[in-house]
Amino acid sequence: MSNQRWESFNRDALFKPHLDFIFESQNLENGVSFYSSLGYHIRGSASRANNIININTGNRERFVEEMAIQNIVLNLGVKKRAIKTNGNALFYLLAIRGEASIGQDFDFYEALEDDVNPVVAGVTLGFGYEWVVPSKGTVIAGFSIQPDFTNQIFVQPGVVQNTFTGVNEFVDQEEIRNFNIELSVGFLFFHQKEF
Repeated sequence: MSNQRWESFNRDALFKPHLDFIFESQNLENGVSFYSSLGYHIRGSASRANNIININTGNRERFVEEMAIQNIVLNLGVKKRAIKTNGNALFYLLAIRGEASIGQDFDFYEALEDDVNPVVAGVTLGFGYEWVVPSKGTVIAGFSIQPDFTNQIFVQPGVVQNTFTGVNEFVDQEEIRNFNIELSVGFLFFHQKEF
């Protein structure tokens, strides 16, 4: 779930999947390991409305407009396993995060795609649970909150064409930051962790 803090508009959440490859060091004696991940995440926001009348058909429809930004995401940090029973563990993690934009897909206001910053930074705070599958690996379920420190989009005040209506509209200055909440399920393999 990705959302963006806008100064002049209230935006809705954008729901998109993500993919990460995770690498962890061997567990240290105190249950702390070095954590890193590299992945593909879609950031952005949406606008939703019900009972919008379609001017072509006259029917009432549900309206959804999305601003989606495709980012490559790198996390570097530490992971701590707090509870260990039968090899299973409750964990939490803290990481610094950098993201590089590789593409945009805006339904409307396509001119704003030029205002997307190519690099953003933030932190990742997460927790979850690990289930050891004997001789197979470890199933991981996690939840994370990912606020950004830098703007994903910076819009100078000016006139922008609404691609949907074709009308030029004045847009105030906008400093737009991402705020993401992610649920993840994964599988850790290549080695059997020892607790």
